[in-house]
Amino acid sequence: MDSENFLGMAAALNALDSDENALGEGLSDWIRNQLSNIETVIFPESAIKKIYVLPNRRFNSEYLLNSPHSLLKEGVFEKLDEIAKQDIASACRCILFGEATAAAFHLLRATESVLKSYYFLHKKQRRLAKPMWGPMVNELKAKTKNRPPETLLSSLDLIRTSYRNPTQHPEAVYEIDSAQDLFGVCLDVIGKMGREL
Repeated sequence: MDSENFLGMAAALNALDSDENALGEGLSDWIRNQLSNIETVIFPESAIKKIYVLPNRRFNSEYLLNSPHSLLKEGVFEKLDEIAKQDIASACRCILFGEATAAAFHLLRATESVLKSYYFLHKKQRRLAKPMWGPMVNELKAKTKNRPPETLLSSLDLIRTSYRNPTQHPEAVYEIDSAQDLFGVCLDVIGKMGREL
């Protein structure tokens, strides 16, 4: 459609005085020829291409597809490690395309990755040899100085017990609504931890 021939035909159509004017045989043949050329390309391509209409989700489709960093407070996404960034971006695409269970896995991996960075920020000495979600949260709860907010720690525990542990089972399957619920909760805790990183 960017060819000179097609653009010339479009210009000839636009140059007509009125939509009521007869096209004439020459212009009519030119249009038929150009549409035939387009059809020759589109039909074979359409046989091997899939078109997907993006459904509306609770979160901005543009952010989910192209700008996952926009779902967090400005500057937070950039502070996250590469694993968390990739998993958040993957979770966003999975939410958008309706892959709910995959979205849950990516969200939980991203949250655990950010939790690990957050744990290392708060725990400088006698760190866990193998930092796991539950023990990290327990050690953060046990702190007496510079203890993280109770609401954050409670949310992390809720995500672990209600989502992460059950999701580890192969029979766990998410519906898109429950994945979006999890998405909101995980974005909240990732945002809270990310501001401190």
